[in-house]
Amino acid sequence: MRRERVLIVEGERMKRELLATVLEGAGFAVVQATSGEEAFARLRMERGGIDRLVTAPLAGAHVCAAILADEFRSLRRGREAVVLDRSVSPGEVAAMLQRPARAPAASAAPAIPALRDAA
Repeated sequence: MRRERVLIVEGERMKRELLATVLEGAGFAVVQATSGEEAFARLRMERGGIDRLVTAPLAGAHVCAAILADEFRSLRRGREAVVLDRSVSPGEVAAMLQRPARAPAASAAPAIPALRDAA
């Protein structure tokens, strides 16, 4: 059975790798991107190969989280894109992704808290 593929977009290596490790442990296949531009290119290259998008806010990026969420939803109708803020643990993100996907809202991507700063 094919594992769901999650594209994680996070500029901070430690946070990205921690979230990837937790999601892989929860049974997801993980693809990582360090920037909005890299994530946008991956979405375009892989078309339907990415099942979920989890992105941190991308301050100062040419391709922001909202643009990524819109692109993802245009390629994967009926799948939600998650834009993170900075207050939830990687385990909470994994639990949220394990719930059945729901149709996205008509406008912006749903926002949930993101990774706590690794100490």
